[in-house]
Amino acid sequence: MEQKKKNDGFDMKKVKVLRSQEGTVLEIAVAVLLVVAWAVAFCFDWTTPFEFLGIHIHTIMMTFAAILMMVVAYHPQYVHFHVGRRREYSNIRQVELAVRGTRILGVEMALLVLMLNVLIAMSIIHQEVVAVIFVVLFILTALFFTFLIYKARSV
Repeated sequence: MEQKKKNDGFDMKKVKVLRSQEGTVLEIAVAVLLVVAWAVAFCFDWTTPFEFLGIHIHTIMMTFAAILMMVVAYHPQYVHFHVGRRREYSNIRQVELAVRGTRILGVEMALLVLMLNVLIAMSIIHQEVVAVIFVVLFILTALFFTFLIYKARSV
């Protein structure tokens, strides 16, 4: 993270997210998970593109969401973990946590795509329970980073 200095304090518009090793590793993890998820999706017996679209609309939409999260992490002014009544971040530590949280949520989204495709391919009886567990994990991660960002407001 880099912030150009300004006399009147923190300016969100001046924050730039630079490439980091952590970001690169998480981006590669998302790419690998999505490639494997799509490989599993193409292993189904489908004969027409409409059947594929009907079965895997979640794969298409959640792939888009995972990629979007990884791209939005480079533009933290569009990432809003609600911190109290304020929608703005008051320091660079909050921005770092928001970027990290967005990237981790992107990895979780890609993992959810993979797990849903595997569950559909294996025709597991209680696949809804596993999907709900992943959604709860997703929500808990968002709440965890919201809490961390709230705690970092005074740093």
